[in-house]
Amino acid sequence: MEMIGEKNSLIVAEIMQNYSPGGVATHLYNLISSLAGFQFVLFAKPGKWRTLYEKVPSVLSINEKWPSLKEIESAGCALAHFHAIRPLFVALLKDKFNPSERKIPIVVTLHGLPIRKFMIKKGIFWRIAFSIKRFYEGWSVRHADIVICVSEADKNFAIEHFGVPKERIRIVYYGIPFIDTNILIGERVELRKEFNIEQDTYVFVVPARFHEQKGLDVLAKALLELRDSLLSRRVLFVFLGDGPLFEDIQNQIGHLPYVRLEGVVLPENMPKWWAMADAMILPSRWEGLPISLIEAGLFKVSPIASDIPGNNEIVFHQKTGLLFEMDNVEELKERIIYALENRSEMKQFAENLHNLVISRHSVEQMAEQIKKIYEELLHRAD
Repeated sequence: MEMIGEKNSLIVAEIMQNYSPGGVATHLYNLISSLAGFQFVLFAKPGKWRTLYEKVPSVLSINEKWPSLKEIESAGCALAHFHAIRPLFVALLKDKFNPSERKIPIVVTLHGLPIRKFMIKKGIFWRIAFSIKRFYEGWSVRHADIVICVSEADKNFAIEHFGVPKERIRIVYYGIPFIDTNILIGERVELRKEFNIEQDTYVFVVPARFHEQKGLDVLAKALLELRDSLLSRRVLFVFLGDGPLFEDIQNQIGHLPYVRLEGVVLPENMPKWWAMADAMILPSRWEGLPISLIEAGLFKVSPIASDIPGNNEIVFHQKTGLLFEMDNVEELKERIIYALENRSEMKQFAENLHNLVISRHSVEQMAEQIKKIYEELLHRAD
């Protein structure tokens, strides 16, 4: 992975919600692995991927907490980059009571907006909860010097609901390392033997946390209702992830012969699964811009995704994949059967998605954009 930056390093604090597996954790790993000229102090609540960052030479320390701005300053950091709103809110509150001696420039990246959950729920309680959350999240985000959005949908939300001025917003699409996929795809036969998958089996991968956000309950219901049809086909659905709903999903569909639950897969091991896959499914209820869809495109794997903001900025129906209405089990079932019965069309969608990913989602492009943002803020601070 090419490093973007200068030789004289400055220290940046990178603050996440936690070190748990997921798109944000993957994004941060890609960012700090490719952005030279900077060293990093990490802050987040505990999680299974903490050890992932120990492999990055530019990481000075890994802390398992949300810091105050004063603690960030004491760590010698010249800039604070928050990757979640809650730790930013906590840091700002702490600063009210124990202010830092100098104003550290603040960047916040909106990696999708969990507040969207409150918009899709029905009832007075959820409307009140949305109003409260919008108030404190908007207050927090408006304190940032620059707000990075990973999709147009998040940019529009930040302007409309959080009151962030347009001039403070930058759109930076996720980027991933462009590894030589042909080598792994060429090893597809041997990989399938290694993982005990028949060569003529059509493989759907489902790379997602077992969380309400990801809509795996909808997919589980679809797979149960398609039982008779799927039992007569050579097909396998491989779930790659972990989370609070793992046992629930396991109890629902873990017994099905065409389902495999693999648990957490580290980023360095995901390429093997992409190389073995024919298609992927992402039935989310809200997203930023899913890294899994970008990775699918790199490996020419056709996606089936829910038609929600973020997903529909990279998956265009019957052009770069298939979309279905969020939470619509019948439409999802139709898309799965379509994929199985129209494989040449799915391959063309994958080719189109690959071309889109190559044009705008390299890790070098992302790192260069974020480097410029850091330099802009550091220049202002001087």
